Amino acid sequence: MIKNGGAVRVGVFDQIVSGGGVYKFTLRLLEGLSIKSGGRWDFHLMWPLFDSGGEFLHEVRLPNVSFERIGVSFRSRFCNVVAPVLFRNNRGMADLDIVAAIFARKINKQQLSDIRTFRGKGLDWLDDRKSSFDLLYFPYTFLTYPKNRDWSPGKPLVLTLHDLAHEFTDAWGDKTGDVKEEVKKWLNAATHVVFSSRYIQRESIRIYGISEERTSCIYLAPLEDTGVDRDTGIKIVYPFGQGYVFTIGWAAKHKRTETVIEGFARYRRKYNHNIPLVIAGPHTERLSINEELGLKKNKDIFLLGYVKDEDIPRLYRDASAVITASVSEAGFNSMIYDAMSFKTPIICSSIPQFIERLGTKNEMAITFDPYDPESLCEALRINFRDPDATRQRVRKAKEYISRRNWEDVAEDYLGVFERARKTYSERSSQR
Repeated sequence: MIKNGGAVRVGVFDQIVSGGGVYKFTLRLLEGLSIKSGGRWDFHLMWPLFDSGGEFLHEVRLPNVSFERIGVSFRSRFCNVVAPVLFRNNRGMADLDIVAAIFARKINKQQLSDIRTFRGKGLDWLDDRKSSFDLLYFPYTFLTYPKNRDWSPGKPLVLTLHDLAHEFTDAWGDKTGDVKEEVKKWLNAATHVVFSSRYIQRESIRIYGISEERTSCIYLAPLEDTGVDRDTGIKIVYPFGQGYVFTIGWAAKHKRTETVIEGFARYRRKYNHNIPLVIAGPHTERLSINEELGLKKNKDIFLLGYVKDEDIPRLYRDASAVITASVSEAGFNSMIYDAMSFKTPIICSSIPQFIERLGTKNEMAITFDPYDPESLCEALRINFRDPDATRQRVRKAKEYISRRNWEDVAEDYLGVFERARKTYSERSSQR
């Protein structure tokens, strides 16, 4: 049920739930909003059955936060009663039984075909409910706006634009043109737009011609709650043991996995350092390795594919270094936050989103050109040549990200929500 009473009612709507960073972002933001709401705000989260990686999304239970399934293809009784029981073992518990696994794949395929087609079916569903809210917040908008018609929120709308991969890369493939047009429509519909990087904020203002007054930059905080001392109790056993170079994320073009692999291979050859590379994330198990690089699968390089959420902290903690070679991000990505949280050295691409907070002096992280494997080779050499300097970078990085938490982020978002309501009210009175 949607809460009301005298509180400001905020509908949080995400029909895609991009697996990984955006999923965690939304959860952590809601946790912070739940704490900071102070009885003045109520939040109603609307999610589908599955995230974009095919993982079942369990109900979120927090004070001042209610929950509802987006009924695009499935009636509410199945979504809210049957599915949570059927898929209760997913996302970190025991494996699904065979029947449930087959059923899950069929449902997920049908649901994704319904909601990721720019037909606006999720928005049609929301239209029947939006009168219950004083403000709408969209943490993720890609692949949701209808192609052949306009949609109006009819009330203050705040959205987060996470990155500009559709403008700067071909990561979206044949959907790139549609995504570009979609973003323009979303920015036109929004009362206020939030970014996680001043660079992305400035570029969006330049590209789309939106006024700076309608935008805010809110830096995020580490996605993990307790850092290096957290022990999930899961005793994962991998053949590479401890001491490896680690990277995690979707096997997408803009992640530049090829630079990671080639730069790592050069480093091993050039400096005779017999250390393995571990790559995790959806579809990474399908990556092809050029034999000329001299890396043998399951010996020099391990392709894990998707790994469960509760296994990830240990993979960070046991690594000797973490690499992110992405050329397009919203701001700090989860790899930077996680590596710093778990006190693991981070080696990252020298893109503006990272540099604006890290600087260029390698004080908290070593940066490299994501298009140049030799640049990564040199970054790895710097990381491993001086353990004392590396430990100092790790300490500074941990101190830096510990200065901000998700209650700070939530407070900034609440300020944006207030501004959006005021702006919308002023515009409405002028009509």
